[in-house]
Amino acid sequence: MAHASNSNDWHTHTAVLHYGVKGHAICFKLGKNKLCLHAKCGAMATRDEVYAKFGITAEAAQLFETELGTLLLFAHGVQSDWHVAPDREAARATLREIDRSTLGRLLNRLKTYVELDDDIEGRFTTALEARNRLNHGFYEKHNFKIQTEEGRDAMLADLGSLHDVLFDAWQVASAMSSLAMQTLQSGPANSEA
Repeated sequence: MAHASNSNDWHTHTAVLHYGVKGHAICFKLGKNKLCLHAKCGAMATRDEVYAKFGITAEAAQLFETELGTLLLFAHGVQSDWHVAPDREAARATLREIDRSTLGRLLNRLKTYVELDDDIEGRFTTALEARNRLNHGFYEKHNFKIQTEEGRDAMLADLGSLHDVLFDAWQVASAMSSLAMQTLQSGPANSEA
């Protein structure tokens, strides 16, 4: 990462944009009458990059969890014929229960409504483990690694792996939700064709 100049003749502000490839950054250095652009490749990870990647990974976990909740609400609604005779109170109660559920409980409840093939079940189970590792011990596991450049690089690599697993599971769950909605909208006669 670029270091700001400490010269007294101009003020320095640094902003960093990341574009997906680890270790690459575009740093803008703004002076009184200057704009200096430079890219530094192979830079070691910063604390801000670790914290940002943790946030991005946590977002993927929440998207996955929300999508499982959507699938569960959908499945419960179809089984209860809410698409034929809406029941707002029952739907609200079911949604409240879903919102209070852990990710593991959502996944187990979903399996009672939806038959998951081994590949999808494996992806979802791996995502559950990744989410638990992220939220229940990521910083504890890495302990003092954040204090060193090499340690932060290792943390970013771990977060990248966790993100990949969680993002993949969210994409699969999202596709399942879309397919379920399309099936419901097309009606039972069209879904057997």
